[in-house]
Amino acid sequence: MVAAILVEMSGELGGIMLFILTKEFSDEIFLRMLGKTKEDFFELEEIDSSVLMGDW
Repeated sequence: MVAAILVEMSGELGGIMLFILTKEFSDEIFLRMLGKTKEDFFELEEIDSSVLMGDW
């Protein structure tokens, strides 16, 4: 299973980026930042989405 994040950019530099993360990698991010993992990516809360798309 994978998680995919599609980001659309506009302005001076426009385009789209697609990030594909493995379930294991996503679980590690959630565990380190929130102290929990997610079983169902279709039911992400706003904070969960923010963790995956954060300002890195």
